[in-house]
Amino acid sequence: MLKNKNGKIINVTSVVGHTGNIGQSNYSTSKAGIIGLSKSLALEYGKKNIKINCISPGFIESDMTDKINDSHKQLLKSRIALSRFGLPDDVSNVAVFLSSELSDYITGETIHVNGGMYFS
Repeated sequence: MLKNKNGKIINVTSVVGHTGNIGQSNYSTSKAGIIGLSKSLALEYGKKNIKINCISPGFIESDMTDKINDSHKQLLKSRIALSRFGLPDDVSNVAVFLSSELSDYITGETIHVNGGMYFS
């Protein structure tokens, strides 16, 4: 990327990197660190035309969210504006956008994919 003076890096963080979560201080700290790292690198490498952005998913249907008991799932969904968990395609569609020419003037940003659980 440096040699070509062009490129895109997409980092994946999490909604808890913005909100925190009980019992997950280590996880939320690491995800917040990815955001800070991405912003710093975007500033540093922007002059080389390397764009660096983050995707910050909320609760996405997966093996991990399948393990949440139903009553807690309902509580979580009640805190999401769209009242549901996202789908893997909701996240991958943002990755496709960020890796395409459609995002050539975007760097140092975080796109939230959380159905309205958190607004930045």
